[in-house]
Amino acid sequence: MPALRVLAASFVATLVSLPASGIELKLLDVSHDNGTFVVTSGIVIDAPMQRVFDVLSDYDNLTELHPSIRRAVVVDRPQPHTAIVDTWIRGCAAVFCRTLKRRERIETTGSEKIHARIDGEQSNVETSETRWHLKADGPRTVVSYEASLNPEFWIPPVIGTGIVKRKLRVTLIEILTRVEALANLERRGVASDWRAPH
Repeated sequence: MPALRVLAASFVATLVSLPASGIELKLLDVSHDNGTFVVTSGIVIDAPMQRVFDVLSDYDNLTELHPSIRRAVVVDRPQPHTAIVDTWIRGCAAVFCRTLKRRERIETTGSEKIHARIDGEQSNVETSETRWHLKADGPRTVVSYEASLNPEFWIPPVIGTGIVKRKLRVTLIEILTRVEALANLERRGVASDWRAPH
């Protein structure tokens, strides 16, 4: 991975509405340096902040957020606002696919902040940290997202970090589009539809 050092690549869009959703993408930047991918984004979701928080913090149902999340298990809740969560994520870039097993300590502050930090000894991700910051904007929610990821496995040069970065961008947009949809389903009183088992 250190040999794959590349310059940061940015993709910034201002007030771009995504099809079939009320999402507005204000910022989405993915960079890579010395083996670590960093994602920074600012996105507005057409759903109330509390409902967005409820969906993001529903750890037992994280598989509903994206097909790549194959399994999610809450291992422990050592404190009222803290959870230890295992997830198995299947990721593919071109023809190169890997399953990442992550154990994270996830802490929440009110209904505004979610902070997840990886347990490297229980994961096949070397380092990973994720921060969500939610802010109400009337009936909508401004979502600030920051994440860093350093997988422990080697990425073949034929795949390249550029493909991985594009995949990270697309996946984040898909997840937040799904979060918006689930938040509005719950808001309309049909939560059982998205909590049903596959």
